[in-house]
Amino acid sequence: MADFDTGRTLGLVGSILVLVALIFSFIIGFLGFLLQLVGLILILISLHTFSNIYGERIIFRDALLSVLIGYGVPLAALIFLFILLIPIGFTIVTSARPIPPSRIEDLFGTQITASIILWAFIAILAILVALAISAYLWYRALNTLSIRSGEKFFRWAGLTYLAFAVSLIVGVVTAVILIGILVIFIGILLGLTSWVLLAIAFYEIKPPQPPVQAPSTPVVQV
Repeated sequence: MADFDTGRTLGLVGSILVLVALIFSFIIGFLGFLLQLVGLILILISLHTFSNIYGERIIFRDALLSVLIGYGVPLAALIFLFILLIPIGFTIVTSARPIPPSRIEDLFGTQITASIILWAFIAILAILVALAISAYLWYRALNTLSIRSGEKFFRWAGLTYLAFAVSLIVGVVTAVILIGILVIFIGILLGLTSWVLLAIAFYEIKPPQPPVQAPSTPVVQV
């Protein structure tokens, strides 16, 4: 059961690394992102191992798609927003006097300002949709592993992560009111809890039991 032990260890270490990176991200900065990336890679390798052990390709496939969508789309959207806002930033920086937000429309014109706002809204919407899809795929991967391994903590980890995504989306949409900030805070706590549950799941998972063979019936010769 060398493969099982390796997959279990990699998953446990990866979950702990991601959890530590998220908790101390404000302190260690970019190092936290690298630590989280290493943790996710270890978890993906672990899930690939368990996909082979249980003969369920959907475990690794959904987990990989979840990570690619969950990180790739927001990264692309943020780069797009950065490029989109370069003209405004350049104008503000090179201006001799501070430019209040009310004058931005006068500087760039109503049509250009409206286009910037529209594309910014589309980018934020893309991030939220990617988060929802990524969370569902992550839940489906962990739920499948839970069914095949019999370890319920995988399912709870997936459900908690799904609740985190829903809370974050609702919080962003309702951020204009105070309740939105509270929902986002609750979502962050759910997200951290999901990684704790995932670490517990990898720690508690048991090796698959070999199938019990029925005793052979002796052949009676007449």
